Amino acid sequence: RCSIVGERDPEVVPGLVGEFVFLVVQGLRVTGGDALQRALEQSADTFFERTGIAMDFECPAGDLRLPADREVQVFHVVQEALANVRRHSGARHATLRVERRGNRLAVVVEDDGSGFPPVVLGRGDAKAGARASFGLQIMRERAESIGATVSFENRPGGGARVVIRVPTDHAARRRDPALSEATSRG
Repeated sequence: RCSIVGERDPEVVPGLVGEFVFLVVQGLRVTGGDALQRALEQSADTFFERTGIAMDFECPAGDLRLPADREVQVFHVVQEALANVRRHSGARHATLRVERRGNRLAVVVEDDGSGFPPVVLGRGDAKAGARASFGLQIMRERAESIGATVSFENRPGGGARVVIRVPTDHAARRRDPALSEATSRG
């Protein structure tokens, strides 16, 4: 009945989706602890069916476990990046890759599309850039709220790249006492 709710009040649906994602992450954490990897893999697996754009998922990072609030925010940033691929890129192929780089997890979304317009990357008319980059600003704010960073760049040879860098060190674990306790036991 979510479609009925959405038809009556489209503002309700994003909140419901956010709550659902949080509950899914919590549920997967209890059953296996790999919620973020499962959620990202599922997004990649269904991307072609939803968009017609081929998607590769690469995850050589192994354990992606983060505090639940970080996993949820990373997932939302990735979803926005994938929405930008679908809406704006004109791409035929995209990649979602997760890598461990020292004490950071790097989540990379890249495509072979048209890349970011210069105004989005800070070149050109500032007012036009601000209007064109509203979604990117939301992605930055979500990342910053969990101590992460997000960067936007055009790839050499064409296409766009979004990189989310999330701390995985002990400082991040101290913010989630349940995770600290669980990791110290096993």
